[in-house]
Amino acid sequence: TSNSKTLDTPYFSLEYSVDATMSSNTNPDSMEWGISMMGEDQKKSGRTQTELFDGYGYTITRFEVVEPEGSAKTQAATDRQGTLDACPESSDLTPIKSSNFADHDSLTFTGGCLGIATHNYFVDQDALYRISYMNVGRPELQKQYQVAIDQMTASLKFKK
Repeated sequence: TSNSKTLDTPYFSLEYSVDATMSSNTNPDSMEWGISMMGEDQKKSGRTQTELFDGYGYTITRFEVVEPEGSAKTQAATDRQGTLDACPESSDLTPIKSSNFADHDSLTFTGGCLGIATHNYFVDQDALYRISYMNVGRPELQKQYQVAIDQMTASLKFKK
């Protein structure tokens, strides 16, 4: 639609709001694409170089894996333990559970140090994906931000 841009990679594509910004990062072990939108409350505060407190973030990380079997479980457990180690006072860290995300059987947990994010792990075509998202702000704005997150997830198409 005219209100969206397309992130098109060799591995997947997805639509995101024209109000959001996209960044990417590649290192030897993974590739990462981030989409974020800073809300008006945060922009008006002038605190634009700090943690997100009004808006949403959506990050897709693709890991090359030799053994796809069990890699989602291993990565989810490692990431969750890293969160626990970094901020042991975090009482909002949930256990890892099975779920369905973007039409994939996945493992999911919620938590974080600088904000509460939901992390989803699954394998698609011998690559491990971690998709994390968060939305923060006033409750009425969080509902709008969640709609944007849900629309991105619904538009996510993996390439064969």
